Amino acid sequence: MLSWAMLAIENESDREFIERLYTQNYAAMLQKAKDILKNHQRAEDAVEAVMLRLIDRIDLLHRCNQVSLHSYLLTCVRNEAIGQLRRDSRLYPGDAEEKMRILPDESAAVDTKLMYQAQVQALAKALQSLPERDALALRMKYYECMGDAEIAAILNIKASAVRSLLSRVRRKVFELLREAEA
Repeated sequence: MLSWAMLAIENESDREFIERLYTQNYAAMLQKAKDILKNHQRAEDAVEAVMLRLIDRIDLLHRCNQVSLHSYLLTCVRNEAIGQLRRDSRLYPGDAEEKMRILPDESAAVDTKLMYQAQVQALAKALQSLPERDALALRMKYYECMGDAEIAAILNIKASAVRSLLSRVRRKVFELLREAEA
């Protein structure tokens, strides 16, 4: 558990953020590490090592949306687990080399990555076709993680109007994406 390390975080909201991040993503991170390391205790160590290193990157983590944050955490844990196997290969050459050969095959992820890239390109094209104000509202909400009140102040509208605006713009983007698929 990270309880002792949490004391190093001076800002209370940062401490709560890291705690929430840990509890929300612990199971997925542990499973990813166990898939690679095949050992529960070592997987826990990998997760804890990642979380400790991320304490120094709180500012970066705050700027990420939930989906990209989850992916980032899993990638960090995967890299830490593979790093542990590599370090083992230097200490116990035969055993760790065998483990490295049975790592999960990531080649299937290539198709997923290609599909993702195509989706990102289609989304970028749809966003470019939006009026400037609509694109700005989406960027502030989802890229800059701004709240409705902040967006309202910048766009000089009511906070309730921001929610309506975002809803209309999202609907418009989905329509543009559907048209692009057809």
